[in-house]
Amino acid sequence: MKKIISTENAPAAIGPYSQAVKAGGFLFLSGQIPLDPKTMAVVPGCVACQTEQALKNMCALLESEGLTPDDVVKTTVFIRNMDDFGTVNEIYAKYFAKDAPARSCVEVAKLPKDVLVEIEAIALCKERVAAARRGGVFLRRHGGKIMEWKIKSFDELSAKELYDILKQRCEIFIVEQKCPYADVDGADEKARQLFAYAEDGALAASMRLLPAGVTYDAFAMGRVAVARGFRGRGTAREMMERAIDFALDELGEKIIKIGAQNYLVPFYRSLGFEPISEVYLEDGIPHVDMELQSSAYKRREPS
Repeated sequence: MKKIISTENAPAAIGPYSQAVKAGGFLFLSGQIPLDPKTMAVVPGCVACQTEQALKNMCALLESEGLTPDDVVKTTVFIRNMDDFGTVNEIYAKYFAKDAPARSCVEVAKLPKDVLVEIEAIALCKERVAAARRGGVFLRRHGGKIMEWKIKSFDELSAKELYDILKQRCEIFIVEQKCPYADVDGADEKARQLFAYAEDGALAASMRLLPAGVTYDAFAMGRVAVARGFRGRGTAREMMERAIDFALDELGEKIIKIGAQNYLVPFYRSLGFEPISEVYLEDGIPHVDMELQSSAYKRREPS
């Protein structure tokens, strides 16, 4: 999934492209030329002035996503005359003084609006860094067992994956909790499944992510299931954090709703959810509807 990024503090797109695109935990910035964001005119002056403005525009886009030049991992610099490289490099070094990103520099015959320099960049987003520091973007070790997390739509699931998820839900929600109910309710066909397998092939945890209009009037989550061997190890929290990160950062959702079992309200509150209903019985089990506003999400800081 991708998210289009736009800010008034950087020049508006002057063609069929976006100022920046967020995807896969990275922010991809379109090439920045020395345009004044307010007037959309090329700043007058020498290559040094134009380089400064191009980098200011880059910083404005980074700041719109809470990033800085320190988060940039790759840049490409296009210049009209390689004889200007020393001047461009001097200005560039002020923005990347420490642990500079990888870079390419290319001399070109011409640039948009006849500017002298253009700079594009790729930055690493904070949530990807946090996920990596929590144990890997896709993999995490739990008590000696490697867990691989996946998010798939109904059509992307293999027969075995679907079987394992439904089997796990049956074992936990129907057998273990002694709650006979129709688990296969038609909603899974419209949902994404977030799930993790351990290295021994056992399904460790799963949950489903539902678009607005299926169970609630907003994006929703449910069927949060964790196998016995993975309880008490932070598995449920990690799964919820991954689900929330995906909803907020990849899908751009602003509100998430859940129907929580009443005894789990403190757990969901620790993530930023708040009750929006009185306690009610669903299939004989006390539940509470809860809602998370994106601004209230208590994202875990990297350790």
